Amino acid sequence: MKLDRMYAPRRKGISIIGAGNWGSSLAAAVLQSGIPLLEVVVRRAKDRRRKFGESSVVLLKDAALDADLIWLCVPDRESAAVAARLREV
Repeated sequence: MKLDRMYAPRRKGISIIGAGNWGSSLAAAVLQSGIPLLEVVVRRAKDRRRKFGESSVVLLKDAALDADLIWLCVPDRESAAVAARLREV
């Protein structure tokens, strides 16, 4: 993670990485709660067609990741690879 991102002001809300069963369910619950859902990060460009209220649906390379809380909702077997890619963003 770039140093300037570490100290940039955070937006109030939640970002979710992963739009599978767990990520989609969590997104629905966050939207229902009234907490701002800032973005949902998906793996494939075709998944950007999914809708989560007014939230942005983006690829990891395009993600802002400037939320108060970022949920990592990926399969266990993918978590290390996703975490490694997050370091590059």
